[in-house]
Amino acid sequence: MSSTRGQTLWLTLLVGCAPLVSWADEPPKRISVVEAWAHMARRETEMPVSIQGQVTFCDSRLGLAYLQDESGGIGFDPRSEAAMPLVPGDMVQVEGFLTRREGLAMILRHRVDLGAPKVTVLPPTASRVQAIRFDLNDAAQMRID
Repeated sequence: MSSTRGQTLWLTLLVGCAPLVSWADEPPKRISVVEAWAHMARRETEMPVSIQGQVTFCDSRLGLAYLQDESGGIGFDPRSEAAMPLVPGDMVQVEGFLTRREGLAMILRHRVDLGAPKVTVLPPTASRVQAIRFDLNDAAQMRID
């Protein structure tokens, strides 16, 4: 009788863990930023995702960067082992888990342990965003109507 219980327990554990094993083998699902927001609203954050877009802001000291695609923008941690730091205009593919950090929707390495996601810099395209130089003195003299 105990042998049957042991087999039943083993089978229950095996079946219960089967989805976790198969997720690790699957590549992250490629989605758009608006789909990422929808997944977060439905609290569907257990699967890794991949989002491709253009870097619009990057500050490694803050551990914050934003990428934008045709549908919107989302944050990620740019601190990685990459040889060159990211700059606005770089096309990147970011792979990780959707989460919130200090109220910001972000892609990070892990939902609980956080950390920088996998960031791959893609070849440049013709629609590269030009970095905007901001002069505080000029901005202070601007008049907004």
